[in-house]
Amino acid sequence: MVTTKEDNLKDLSCSLLNAGCLDVDFLLELSNTIDNQKFTIKGEETFLFSFDSEGKILSNAVDNLRDNQGEEAKIDVNALIYEVLNSVAQRVNEIYGLSLEEGEDYEIYTNCMDSHLSLKEEDNFKASDEENEISKEEQDEIKKIFEEFN
Repeated sequence: MVTTKEDNLKDLSCSLLNAGCLDVDFLLELSNTIDNQKFTIKGEETFLFSFDSEGKILSNAVDNLRDNQGEEAKIDVNALIYEVLNSVAQRVNEIYGLSLEEGEDYEIYTNCMDSHLSLKEEDNFKASDEENEISKEEQDEIKKIFEEFN
């Protein structure tokens, strides 16, 4: 058997994150979905994050962890998964002008590859600006985005 550069990178990632290979695969697949899958957003097929965020999902998650916990914080796979899923929820809030809150409107569950992001009540969309209403079509778009990460 030949050991590849990818094998070595995965082994290093597992060691640094105190994770198993399947957990690292899940994290990478999550990041890959965000970077490469188009979603229907405001009636158009587009990416969830802008072009300048492409390929930076994991580094942004690490930066957020360090900002919140300090530069010397030990980063594990569950913390990274949480940050990535939280970035999805925050991006939905930003795009649709919502104020969905974790615990009240959505849940992030992290347990390595069993992790998910889900809406608590699928018909409870409140715009952060009372003048903007969330249409039925936009509600369906939001549900589909969350379902992708559930």
